[in-house]
Amino acid sequence: MEPELLVDCLRKVAEGHPWLDSRGIQWVLEAYRTQGVRPASPRPKVQLTPKESLIVSCVTQGMKNKEIALRVGTTEQVVKNYLRKVYDKLGVADRLELALFCLHNRVLDGTKAPAPPAAPSSSSGNGSAPELALASAETSIKPS
Repeated sequence: MEPELLVDCLRKVAEGHPWLDSRGIQWVLEAYRTQGVRPASPRPKVQLTPKESLIVSCVTQGMKNKEIALRVGTTEQVVKNYLRKVYDKLGVADRLELALFCLHNRVLDGTKAPAPPAAPSSSSGNGSAPELALASAETSIKPS
């Protein structure tokens, strides 16, 4: 920038006037012209698989990975792998963000989860609160 131009700039700004040099003006005009040309990219709809949806539902109900693994009929490591994929798909970092995302975006729709696999138990078999609460599990992502 030429020294004279810099002095003019400082004087204008000191007087409270905005300042753009010709390159800045060209940049603003070009950005304005192309703004209408660029396609608006709405947030893409994210699709979770049925198993991912079930696992998300279990997480939002406060279940631990071990409990989810028993419910889904898989291992704890597989649950962790599914959660990692879901976190990436939804752009969240952890269980809390996942639950908040689901609440904020109304992700959960009430559908039925599979019954837990039969296992020998010393309990009376009446079903615990988490088992009864898991009557709705599958999710779908709705556009915001």
